[in-house]
Amino acid sequence: MTQSSGWSTPGSNPPPGSTTGSGPGDPAWSPAGGDPDWGSPPPGPGWGPPGGDQGVQRPGPPSGVIPLRPLALGEILDAAFSLVRRHARVTLAWSAVILVIGQLLTVGVGLLDGSLSSALNATGTGTLLGTGQLGGRLVSLAVSAATGGVLTGVLAVIVADAVLGSRPSFSTVWQRVRPHFLRLLAVAILAGVLPWLGLLLLVVPGIFLWGVLALATPALVLERLTVRGALRRSWRLAVPDWWRVFGIHLLAVLIAGAVAAVLVVPAGLVGGLATRGVADTGAMPLGALAIIAVLAVAASILTQPFVAAVVVLLYVDRRMRAEGLDVALVAATAQGSAGPDTGPGAGPSAGWSGADPAPR
Repeated sequence: MTQSSGWSTPGSNPPPGSTTGSGPGDPAWSPAGGDPDWGSPPPGPGWGPPGGDQGVQRPGPPSGVIPLRPLALGEILDAAFSLVRRHARVTLAWSAVILVIGQLLTVGVGLLDGSLSSALNATGTGTLLGTGQLGGRLVSLAVSAATGGVLTGVLAVIVADAVLGSRPSFSTVWQRVRPHFLRLLAVAILAGVLPWLGLLLLVVPGIFLWGVLALATPALVLERLTVRGALRRSWRLAVPDWWRVFGIHLLAVLIAGAVAAVLVVPAGLVGGLATRGVADTGAMPLGALAIIAVLAVAASILTQPFVAAVVVLLYVDRRMRAEGLDVALVAATAQGSAGPDTGPGAGPSAGWSGADPAPR
């Protein structure tokens, strides 16, 4: 005796005892006599009757820090805040390491420049004094550009994993950045110094280069490019939407600057009050200077990851708009190849390479 399971073709009355088309357990069953595949659930979790597809994991879109589609301004800023908050341990740890090293190098250059200036003053060589001061300022500029660019490159690895819903550790990030570190350092210096040189020659070229070269470091790390290739890649991605890249980058810098000022200005006021006791010398006490310096570094550690995350998200957004990166990442995730590789220097492989853009 055949017991009906309650599934039947709409509008039909199967003959008693018939097993053909009597329910979904029968291979010949299909709604309205159509294609047997008509009733199969689409890929993805949560589809189909309760209890169906047990033990079968169907790939779906990755659940990360951003939706895999072109992003609006508010989504980029919110995702940057969320990324720093969710991955605070690794993000702030890398920020502290890079910015403290950069600050120590800057202080060392300043001390060396001061010693050189004193020596040149003693000999009365004013021309050499001006040359030495200019060289010291250029070195300080290069150090500042290097720290910001390297931090952006490091954040590119963290953002790439966060987009795919994973959390890299401090050591994992270093394993992925280390093979590209020298090239990353070179690109960071070039992308930071060239806009300043453009500003010295003429304001407009400097502003233009600042927007054009903003995406070079994430392109180098995620696509494993050469120095020249990373600069060209940033140009190709940024120029078609230059105003948007420049504007969002500038807005992130202004937001970070405002937050840093809130943290540092009170220390400056305290230092100013401390100088009342030494107003005759006009010098600020060493303790007040140390407090201001420490708070300035702490403010940078807290705010610079936000700027770096915005830059990386701009890179991701530009690739989703121009090349369909979102489609490529979903496809790569479905194939199980978009996650981090294992081994030194490995990282997000399929979907991040810029060689074969996915059609939208």
